[in-house]
Amino acid sequence: MNVPSISFLQGKYPLKQYRLDALMGKTKQELETLFLSGQTPAMEEIQGPTRGKVLSGIAHLQNPLGVYLTNIPFLPWKGKQFDLVNKNEGKGINLIELWPTKQTMFHFETGIINSLIDGDNDVFSLNYDLPGNPWFIRQIRDDLKKIDDGLFLGTANFRTKEGYKLILYFALETEQF
Repeated sequence: MNVPSISFLQGKYPLKQYRLDALMGKTKQELETLFLSGQTPAMEEIQGPTRGKVLSGIAHLQNPLGVYLTNIPFLPWKGKQFDLVNKNEGKGINLIELWPTKQTMFHFETGIINSLIDGDNDVFSLNYDLPGNPWFIRQIRDDLKKIDDGLFLGTANFRTKEGYKLILYFALETEQF
C-alpha cells in the first residue's frame, strides 16, 4: 500500500492544540490511511492526561458540521487519563467536564494486541469490558496508533454479534509533548 507522509503534523504548528486541530476535517478515508501508516506506541508513550477530539465516524459524524458540534467546548468528553501498571499493562479513565464539575467515567485496561484490521500491525488497545462500566460501554474497544510524537489517532469500535464495527475516529494528544 502506498502510504502518504504524515509530515504535515511535524513542526508546523507551534501550539499543541493546532496539531490536534490539524486532523479536524480529514475524511474517513484519510484517517484510515493515517491510522494504517501509524506506529504501535510503546506502553510508556501514553501516560498521564491527554486532550481529545472526535474526528469522524458514523451517522452525524460523517458531516463536518456534526464533527464540529461534537467538539464544541460545552460537550463533556475532553480526553483520557492513562496510568502504566507494568511494562505490558496499563489502566485509564475518560475525562469528562459536566459544567461546573470535572469528572472521570468509563474506566479501561490497556495493552498491545492484534489490530482489528486484517494485515495491520499491533495496536495500543483500550478494553472497556470491565465490571462497573454500563453494558453499552463494555462493548467498546478503542485502538490507538502513534502518528507523531505525543499525537495518537484512535478508532472506537463497537462489538456486535458479527464482530467489531467502527463507530468513530478520534485523536489524543499527550501533555508531555
